[in-house]
Amino acid sequence: MAVFPLEIQLTIIESAYTPYGFVDVPTLRACALVCRAWTPTAQRMLFRRATCGDPYENIENDSRLKLLDVLRAHPHLATYLRYIDLFLWSVPGALDPGVEDIDMELLELCPNIEGILTQDVDDIGDNAFDYARLQSLPVRPVFLEVTGRPEMVNKLVHMWPSVRTLIVGLEGPAQKIMLPHALQSLSVCYGVLQDFVLPENGLRALSSLEIKYPVALDTIWFQQPRAFGLLQQLRTLIIWNSLPPQDILTQLANLVHLDFGELAAAPLLLPKTLRRVGYHPEDIPRLPEDLMKTELFVQALRALEDLQLVTSTRRPSVQFLTTLDKACCERGIDLLIYSTRPPAPSNLDWL
Repeated sequence: MAVFPLEIQLTIIESAYTPYGFVDVPTLRACALVCRAWTPTAQRMLFRRATCGDPYENIENDSRLKLLDVLRAHPHLATYLRYIDLFLWSVPGALDPGVEDIDMELLELCPNIEGILTQDVDDIGDNAFDYARLQSLPVRPVFLEVTGRPEMVNKLVHMWPSVRTLIVGLEGPAQKIMLPHALQSLSVCYGVLQDFVLPENGLRALSSLEIKYPVALDTIWFQQPRAFGLLQQLRTLIIWNSLPPQDILTQLANLVHLDFGELAAAPLLLPKTLRRVGYHPEDIPRLPEDLMKTELFVQALRALEDLQLVTSTRRPSVQFLTTLDKACCERGIDLLIYSTRPPAPSNLDWL
């Protein structure tokens, strides 16, 4: 009987992951049934992340209950789980009891959780979420994605100083969020940088910053004493609106990856260290002056070496893409075009 080398086996199984990290569940399930040697690797990938649907949208078919049943019957699968969706809120009504218990038991069963994703964190109603119980669990995530009221978000961030990657969206009245001192990556949506308080010694490990809210980069935040040197240490800067002003760009001395959504009118002086630039306009440039901005922008990239230009769009414009492609070809710039990233589906429907 022919035996595939381990490298080939892993290559076949790992091909079930899409470029955006989504899982091809049917392929992984098939791989798990090929032979005993393939089963552990396929199961590790299959159970690495649990993307659950909203339990209140489908009460009778809550995928988390199915996951819980599987993990109770096969405890070894719980050790594979690294990322999980939780619903850390309380809503008045008969359907509320039990949601929290499911979250808690999942965390108790899964000792190797690295990332927690939750939204609409709140303390509505009489059955406020039991943060003390959550804190008593041996969970120390390094990845946290959370959306909700600032006071509730603050509790989670304070509870888990182990967090290295924080994706946060703030809703409701503003309250300052104290950032973990060891934070390496910060992504902000539905808020402003002024909502975040830097630790006393600054963020010496922060290397990636993403601003998703539709306003310009808050330059005042970088002028406070605790932010000293922060711009110089950033290696990734992603802004969903326009590029930062030139005085900010010149301070990004170690920036390798820059993403933005709107071009400036004037030619730019970009950091020489850039190796990847992403241009993702919300509205595709079609007017002559917008296409001229595109050519000026590509011209500014000409001084950079070993550069890859990435662009994505939901509404492609042949004229825009032709202009961009021609300008890049003339200047020897590698251009990569892809469609906008699709939303993440639930990967537990097969249970």
